[in-house]
Amino acid sequence: MANAFPDDPALGHEKPPAEKPLSGLYLSEPGNLEPAELESLWEVFLQIGRTWSNVVNDSAGQRSSWLEFVQLRCLQEPSYLKTYRNALSVVRETVDQKGLVDAYRFLLVNPELSKETKEAKDIDTALKHAKFYVINEFIRVQIVAGGFRGFGGRNHAYNYNGFLRGTRYNRVQRVRTYRPAKDGRTK
Repeated sequence: MANAFPDDPALGHEKPPAEKPLSGLYLSEPGNLEPAELESLWEVFLQIGRTWSNVVNDSAGQRSSWLEFVQLRCLQEPSYLKTYRNALSVVRETVDQKGLVDAYRFLLVNPELSKETKEAKDIDTALKHAKFYVINEFIRVQIVAGGFRGFGGRNHAYNYNGFLRGTRYNRVQRVRTYRPAKDGRTK
């Protein structure tokens, strides 16, 4: 598998400070991520479903809404542009140190890292910043956009059709229709 995190300095990646206290988002003007950066962020999103095995078709059905979400985060104030770039640097460094599978296990399910990044006031390293502002947010998006329905095994989430609704999401009935049994009793 090719490295999903490009090292091209032309993309504007800045090496994040190793132990600099961070408060809130990295301030940046609204703008667009480069296509390679979007693909690298998409790889981060894909790894959530791969790690938890809770999506079908490798999250392909979530890509358009995820892309819209990320682009809006970069184009509106406060812009996530530098925050996403920091996260890409952190993920790239973590993958280089631990390998792909162990890096994502560390970033997604490590209880110590999760415990250390519960509140913004606890953010004091570039790693914790990336976990709090990008990884955790992508986890929430993945769950809301369809990942939740993958939990529970074979009989998972029978009534679940997702939390998102709107013009793009109104084609699927929200819950199964109630149909009483033929003898008049409920099932």
